[in-house]
Amino acid sequence: MVTSLILFAAAMVAGPGPANMILITVGLKYGLNNSIRFLIGVILSKQIIIWPVGLGLLSISIYAPKTFLILKYLSVLYILWLAWKFLFVGLKRGTANVPPSFFAGLLVHPFNPKAWLMVVASFSSFTNFETSPIYQTGIVAIIFFISQCFFHSIWLILGSKISELLRNKKLKAIFIFLLSVLTVISVIPILV
Repeated sequence: MVTSLILFAAAMVAGPGPANMILITVGLKYGLNNSIRFLIGVILSKQIIIWPVGLGLLSISIYAPKTFLILKYLSVLYILWLAWKFLFVGLKRGTANVPPSFFAGLLVHPFNPKAWLMVVASFSSFTNFETSPIYQTGIVAIIFFISQCFFHSIWLILGSKISELLRNKKLKAIFIFLLSVLTVISVIPILV
């Protein structure tokens, strides 16, 4: 089961989605060194989902089924707001040099529908209900933490390397626009 969970987590974290589109955009706009605090926040933000889900949020949803529906719509709104912010606010003069904070990174996964999906799928598919919930949650948390440290860093580095290649401000603006559009597109399947 642990091997399957490792493969699942790696595939889900490595693939494109709202968090990775945001990370590549941040790397592109602010560079690697200016974005480390945000990256750390993003990596730790999945833990904000994992622990409550693993220790009881799934059972709460049985008694309050609209909980996840409300979280879904709040999540989509936050991802759309981030895409808008990186596209329009960052293109204004004087605002592009202020990288997103650690706190902004902490909000990425709690408001990322794909993150909720992968965490819930991890617990429903790869945990053993005969084992302690704390132990199972710890295993899921560690596996996702390691996967995120590796793959989220790659997305951020990729963005910073693309930034070095795109010295032309117009090309950079076009690329940021495309990444923002991809971020918006990444939440459409959640709504459908």
